[in-house]
Amino acid sequence: MSIQGRVFDVSNFVKGDHSDVTGQPSNSAPVLDGLAGTDMTYYFPPPLQLACAGLVSDPRMQITVKNTSQMLYPTASHVSGVNAQYNPSALDNEDWYTANFRPTIDQYYKGPLVWEPSEIYSQANDTNIQR
Repeated sequence: MSIQGRVFDVSNFVKGDHSDVTGQPSNSAPVLDGLAGTDMTYYFPPPLQLACAGLVSDPRMQITVKNTSQMLYPTASHVSGVNAQYNPSALDNEDWYTANFRPTIDQYYKGPLVWEPSEIYSQANDTNIQR
């Protein structure tokens, strides 16, 4: 999978249940199969206070995804802090992204995601892609 242009091999990590939300397993086969090899940037949004330090001060402010086809598996969403989908959970901690997610995911880093120039050109000129 990739997140923010970085490729990760999380094959071994996702085999174990890592959810602390009762009744919400983190590793159902249909979800894992559906997300394998995809760009999961929308599933792991950094809190805007972190991503836009100095510009955003309200911890409730968040980006709304317009292209909902990017979120085919909402149970895989890892929105953290005050905007976390489940409370109580580890995700509702303000520092989950930096204290838990980043150190864990960085262990599985394989390299940058590379795009062919022709693919970039094609997407840039595709008027059907919602911007």
